[in-house]
Amino acid sequence: MIDHTNISIIYSGDDVRHRIKHFGASLIDQMLYSVQSIRVNWSKEIPIYFTHTNALSPELEGRITSMGIQPLQSARYFIPGFPLGNKINFAAIPVETDYTLFLDCDTVVHREVRIESDAEFLVAFDALQALEAKQYEALFNLLDISCPKGHFVESPAYEYYYGNQEGIFPSWNSGVFFIESAKRHKFAECWHKNLMAAHKEFSQASWSFYLEQVCFVATVFELNLNYQILPKGYNYISTPRAPFLRDWDRDEIYIEHYAGDSGRPIPPDPHLTRSLSKEMFATFFETFMTSQ
Repeated sequence: MIDHTNISIIYSGDDVRHRIKHFGASLIDQMLYSVQSIRVNWSKEIPIYFTHTNALSPELEGRITSMGIQPLQSARYFIPGFPLGNKINFAAIPVETDYTLFLDCDTVVHREVRIESDAEFLVAFDALQALEAKQYEALFNLLDISCPKGHFVESPAYEYYYGNQEGIFPSWNSGVFFIESAKRHKFAECWHKNLMAAHKEFSQASWSFYLEQVCFVATVFELNLNYQILPKGYNYISTPRAPFLRDWDRDEIYIEHYAGDSGRPIPPDPHLTRSLSKEMFATFFETFMTSQ
């Protein structure tokens, strides 16, 4: 069982203009809103960490620590011009819990997380099929890893949610994943190795934005981890670029991921007693929406 008693949560980001949402929220804004959702909808006690590569201002560090978030600066895996690689720093956090949950900053926890699992690694399908088969094959060949089998579909997540189809190619999203904490260092070292090799070879490719994510997938198979696909409603990706899941029952959303530059969180549902309040949602948006 994975629940609030045996898990730590880690975010990665910096106080920069990179990946600001179209409605105006920075990575820091998104992360703080995500932490609010955990504290309101799940647990006030879960250890939460924020790994960053740039120094925080005293004011920002104060805001972060006042919410019970422990920041840790590290540049160990930094690739200039490719900040997505910094999330590999999640393994630098000295957690003491059995499991680690990594969350992208643009996530919202809507209800208590409890998963029956003894897997080493838990992950979810991505909303869109980012790469073609030949591109995956080229990367796996470069890394000398056997390319996994599976059929390619426009939206792996849609097929998983509504089609209940088996055999989907593992086009997984690295924005929400659970890992046994004891495996995190080995995973990060391998992920780093693969990303460095792939970035050197494919940094100019049209699909280079996804290098961190496809190397994440490759690492699971290189290490032969015992993995499990997360239950439906975990890493529910609500990006406007892939509106395939817009009608999914909101009562069944546990971890929302409003991915992409045009993404924005789902407004709180007044019928859900454990939802973030309308006041919190308004506070998150008030600075940004007045400038639209």
